[in-house]
Amino acid sequence: MCRICFFFPSFQSNAEEKKKIIVQRYRHFWPSKETKLLITYKLPTMAHRLLVNVIFTGASVFGRAFTEAYKQAAKASAAGAAGRPTKAASAGGIQVDEAMKILDLEKNELSLDKIDEKYNYLFDVNSKEKGNSFYLQSKIYYAMDTLKKELEYMEKLQNEKSEAAN
Repeated sequence: MCRICFFFPSFQSNAEEKKKIIVQRYRHFWPSKETKLLITYKLPTMAHRLLVNVIFTGASVFGRAFTEAYKQAAKASAAGAAGRPTKAASAGGIQVDEAMKILDLEKNELSLDKIDEKYNYLFDVNSKEKGNSFYLQSKIYYAMDTLKKELEYMEKLQNEKSEAAN
């Protein structure tokens, strides 16, 4: 049952009188008769179509995003260890390259003595007593920690390779 029939039960069977009442009731909203007729006859179906279009568009966008995310996850899991950061880098919170830049070290001069030397110098230069920040000291500490863990990890790999070769 439509709204007009609900409010005006006497007009349930007469469609022409329903149309007249709707046009008279809402004439101050729409200036032309064509617009009134369009609104009275097409609005419910247009709203329905609009709602269906919004639902289907949203579902298709969500579906595409979900499938794309699934493809990326599948590629990442297929890549295995190549797609993951090294164990030392993920544990320390800083990437190894970034840690080497912070301590101003090169890959070929990476040793515990050099790391400790750079760490002590930079930590003292950026101390709170000299007016520098705790943030910089934290970055220096995490860089040192990451590089030490990376060295331990590399030594462990070399030991495993040498044991496997024997």
